[in-house]
Amino acid sequence: MTASGTGLRLVAGTPVHFGADNTPGVAGKLTLTCRGEGPIRIQPAKGQATDVQCGGSVELQTDSGGTMFTASTTTKSAMSLDWTLETVAR
Repeated sequence: MTASGTGLRLVAGTPVHFGADNTPGVAGKLTLTCRGEGPIRIQPAKGQATDVQCGGSVELQTDSGGTMFTASTTTKSAMSLDWTLETVAR
């Protein structure tokens, strides 16, 4: 299963929720492409948050059941986030 979205707008103080419906027993890879400058925090529904720098692509491994995420930033400038989630059944 693959889910994706483009053009999510990130601004300070407004978390953005994204992802696929939670499916138990599924792990996968989240690929983020961010346009803009500054740090963003990616918080899965379960587990640890990851801080990434905007301005390129980054891949994150997702844990079982972690198919919903929240992205947030403290940077004042607007950023745009594209994401792709590829899931693999275990």
